[in-house]
Amino acid sequence: MSEEQLREDLKQVRFSTARWDRTNFRIHSVSLREFRGGGPGKDDIPPLDQPKFVTVEQADKWLEDKEPVQVVDIKGDARAYPQQILIWHEVVNDVVGGEPVTVTY
Repeated sequence: MSEEQLREDLKQVRFSTARWDRTNFRIHSVSLREFRGGGPGKDDIPPLDQPKFVTVEQADKWLEDKEPVQVVDIKGDARAYPQQILIWHEVVNDVVGGEPVTVTY
């Protein structure tokens, strides 16, 4: 594939190739024109700015025993952020132990 043809192919893709300077686009088995970006766009996933917490007993009804959570403990103030919720929101802004924190996934 010539450099000119590669540049033309990259103009036709439906996703951004910005900052992919180390990617060798010559190596592919599917036409680059068949690729499409997916998922939500920039800023389409709202953060949780005032998360609501439940008791361990309440969470026990819907949270499996071995389900992963992110734990933050500051000055004895402990919070658990379930992965199943972080998958959808990705960012939680909270105050733990009097300190502002951001939990990301």
